[in-house]
Amino acid sequence: MDLNLLKQAAIFQDLDDGELARVAEVCREQKFAVAQYVFKEGEPGNRLFLILDGEVRISRPTRGSCGRS
Repeated sequence: MDLNLLKQAAIFQDLDDGELARVAEVCREQKFAVAQYVFKEGEPGNRLFLILDGEVRISRPTRGSCGRS
């Protein structure tokens, strides 16, 4: 991953180039199709996503939807 992209993310703003390089080593780009799920509620939170282009909608079912009561 490009260090300049990481530098733009507030979460990484205090890291020096060496630290950013170590973060970049474990990063990988992933593209998603329109309406494709990125993750679902209840899945393990073992990843961090940076949105580089496009937009994401976060939603969850409400009580009474999807046949639940």
